[in-house]
Amino acid sequence: MSVTEYDVPLVPRPRASAVARTAAGRVVLDARGSAPSTYGGSPIRSWRWEQRGGADLAGLPASGQVVAIPAPDGPGPWYGDLRVGDADGQADRAGVTVGADRPALWTTDAIVYGVIPFAFGYRGFADVRGALPRLQALGVNTLWLSPVFRPITFDFGYGVVDYITIRHDYGGQEELARLIVAAHDLGIRVLLDIAANHTSDRHPYFRAAARDGRRSHQYGYYQRDANGNPVHYFDWTDLPNLDFDNSEVRRWMAEVMTHWVRELDVDGYRCDAAWGIRERTPEAWPELVAELRRVKPDALLLAEASSRDSYCRKTGFDLAYDWTDDLGEWAWRDVFADPQQVVERLDVALGPAPGDQVFRFLNNNDTGERFIDRYGPGMTRVAAALLLTLPGVPCIYTGDEVGASIDPYETYGPIDWSTGHPGLLEWYTQLCAVRSATAALRSGPYLRLRATPARDVFAYQRDDVRVILNVGDRAVRAEVAPTTGPMVDLFTGRPLAPGPVPLPAYGAVILGPA
Repeated sequence: MSVTEYDVPLVPRPRASAVARTAAGRVVLDARGSAPSTYGGSPIRSWRWEQRGGADLAGLPASGQVVAIPAPDGPGPWYGDLRVGDADGQADRAGVTVGADRPALWTTDAIVYGVIPFAFGYRGFADVRGALPRLQALGVNTLWLSPVFRPITFDFGYGVVDYITIRHDYGGQEELARLIVAAHDLGIRVLLDIAANHTSDRHPYFRAAARDGRRSHQYGYYQRDANGNPVHYFDWTDLPNLDFDNSEVRRWMAEVMTHWVRELDVDGYRCDAAWGIRERTPEAWPELVAELRRVKPDALLLAEASSRDSYCRKTGFDLAYDWTDDLGEWAWRDVFADPQQVVERLDVALGPAPGDQVFRFLNNNDTGERFIDRYGPGMTRVAAALLLTLPGVPCIYTGDEVGASIDPYETYGPIDWSTGHPGLLEWYTQLCAVRSATAALRSGPYLRLRATPARDVFAYQRDDVRVILNVGDRAVRAEVAPTTGPMVDLFTGRPLAPGPVPLPAYGAVILGPA
């Protein structure tokens, strides 16, 4: 009889279940769905309810299977944690969210920063932790860490050999824990990057299957063709696909994802090659999402898949990539290639109603040459203004704010943060500040406005806020229809009279009601 070996210890913990119901001015917190472990667990003896972040919940902490507390005032959301313990000392947690119409409501306010730890210093996590005040001053509130699980070689990290060991060249689990605590203390959330679609071909499970063939229990963990050969995408011969038709594989990845929530209180995941699992086993992601949300309902989930695919939204992902319908193709890929056609191509790329569950970026780990090196600092300023004022969630990637010329897959040491393009850091900082202070830019509707000169000016309205951009290399006086009354420049606070708006080359203005 074969034995399954998990690199996530499957301890016989109970299974916590938390439900919140609001009625008659009370919130009833119900843990009666909690159950002992299905493999050798003992009865549950304790139920403890605590508040976790958000606005105050009166009546917590409290103990009991069912607890009634006063319904909170205000818009919320409120977060609660249930921790159950059994007679053997094993424990589990589950979460509840009160006053939110979708789990990770904070997604709307997120400004994400993509972090390559070595770009901050050779100490990895410790140097990122030291940079937190600078990142906070920039205006970001969410970090997306490049892969942190142990790879076979200390490269970028998508070839994982151990999902429960944090790579020691970045500082290991202890330093990652310190980074997350320090980030949380500053109000910054932290996302990990999980490659659930595949493992490295040096993973112990794959090596056992290669050594023992069909006699290996792990043989069935990997997708195989009719001849029994492992399957992979593209030229990723060292990254064999996992077989998510296998329930043990789904359980394994669910344990990995919930493990780091329990251990380090991570705030969610960017799910690498999420499109692959969706393509092979579409029912897998709903199962994984549900298990993660059971433990932490407000965890953010970002799918590396096109936001145009309704599957991502229906499955429970909060965000997906700004891709076309073609796999991996950035929606803005050709927008800026011809300066004479930027406005026209932007209209095509955005469509009439850009979604708010779009993960927007100018650069990431897969975009190759940096935007600023391809199009110059002027167009970068315009694109950054688009990034931080359009519907969706913006991502500033390592070094974008100083115009760093990097290749993410070849960055093994710190970049020079003291140099950069004049004024670019200040520009990003201003844009982040205006976005954070202006609700319309985070969740308002999008309306394209007519503007002249038509070749150079791109304008749109977000609720009562107007964004007017000059994509050309010459100064213009922009006329935007329909006209409006007096407005205020949200960068400077200065009033602006009705009429043409002067814009320098590659200039931008964000106007709010006077």
